[in-house]
Amino acid sequence: MSFGFVYERLGSPISEEFSARFSRMIELISSVVAPKIQTDDSEDLLSSITVFFQDMRDYDMPQLEAEVAFLHLLQNQEESIFDQIEDALLSDSTHIKRDALRALSRLFQLTFDGNSSIPCKAISILEQYIAWCSTSSITSAFSIIPLVLKNYPNLFSGALERRTLNRLTRTLRDTSHDNSASNLNFDESLAIRHRSSGVAMRLWNFYSLQKRSVPPIVESWRHQALSPDEFSEVRNQWVNGEINVFP
Repeated sequence: MSFGFVYERLGSPISEEFSARFSRMIELISSVVAPKIQTDDSEDLLSSITVFFQDMRDYDMPQLEAEVAFLHLLQNQEESIFDQIEDALLSDSTHIKRDALRALSRLFQLTFDGNSSIPCKAISILEQYIAWCSTSSITSAFSIIPLVLKNYPNLFSGALERRTLNRLTRTLRDTSHDNSASNLNFDESLAIRHRSSGVAMRLWNFYSLQKRSVPPIVESWRHQALSPDEFSEVRNQWVNGEINVFP
């Protein structure tokens, strides 16, 4: 039975409940199933995986995160997957865009051969998205930065570093308590401020451990976050040293 058949029986658009369950299934496939399947497994299994992803694409279901997790099996599919990620980031659909960001997040949790160009290509896509995405969309992109700092610290440089710091400057201004010109509602503003402050905290640790000068905007975030007037959700990240990588 194909995935498409199941999808048709459920109807379109699918219910929110099924969508949530499907999202958890994709996460399970990506984090548990994919690492256990090797290139020397049966051709029938690999063929079934290919058909599964094609079915999901045909029915516009979010599959990029899982497809990225199978990159070690999908020979010569890197360019196609990256093209899909870039197209998805331009989508008006929140769930399609989120799938692309989760795919990038998954990429930075994988280990690649030292000669692989995949991490650098992913960095290029991420830094461009951080540069032009709307303020309301920055939280998911910022969630990926801690993974880069942890697993690919040498790639946090150049355009990605510069654009991340620039966006931190903008989010500090846009989420300021006294910014009456902001078009963000309270919940949006707090979520963005919380995420931005968490990224700034990780960057402060990153620069400090490398004995590098901490950029002024990171110091500004630290000063703001530790202020007694700051929201506890924001301040506690610096006090406890914790940040969720991806919601």
